[in-house]
Amino acid sequence: MKKTFLASLASAMLVAMSGFAQAAIVQVTYSGNVSSGVDTTGVFGAPGVNLAGLPFTVYYVFDTARGAVTMGPPQFSAVGGAANGTTSPSITTLVVINNRGLLYSGAKFGQILGYNDGQVSQQAHESDLTLNLGGRTFNVNLAESITDFGVALPATITGPLNYVVGPNDSAAGQLSFTITNTATGQSVGSAEAILDTSSLRVRTLFGAASVSSALQPSSALSHVTRLGVR
Repeated sequence: MKKTFLASLASAMLVAMSGFAQAAIVQVTYSGNVSSGVDTTGVFGAPGVNLAGLPFTVYYVFDTARGAVTMGPPQFSAVGGAANGTTSPSITTLVVINNRGLLYSGAKFGQILGYNDGQVSQQAHESDLTLNLGGRTFNVNLAESITDFGVALPATITGPLNYVVGPNDSAAGQLSFTITNTATGQSVGSAEAILDTSSLRVRTLFGAASVSSALQPSSALSHVTRLGVR
């Protein structure tokens, strides 16, 4: 019995240790469906469009050397941004709903995190932006995570990881995008969405061409709104 316990502990530690890696440019992709949401900004369709039931995909690109870096175990992460007085690990984020994209830099705050202590495992990602432009203030807050009450999720932040959310997982995701008049603070429009994640992919991007490709949205999208990126 003691041998069985030690073997299980060693296995759990190996899963947790798999997160160790050198600094890298990483693409993280979440996919699923919008549980509920409405967009009055016109970014994801006609103003007032109901987003509930529509498929979504979020593409994050992170630099794991930026911000406060933790290389555990049990936690591997890069966290930071202007809100913390550091450089955000979030380079760009592309949110695709209704074949329309919102592309922005997560300069305000970014987080890429993998955790596995042998009992609970988690992948968590966040990308936030505040931008004053043309008399308007644009705020984007996007956070997504998957928690498994076991060791199914490795602590890696560089991948490779292809994960399908299971019945014992807890997945959470929320997008909040607001536009206000900078001078008056009056609301111009907003897009709020609760995201029901079904899958997660994490992979390191190798080579300048691969990174460049990941930073650009697909030409198949009908429209892309860009904030803080070219």
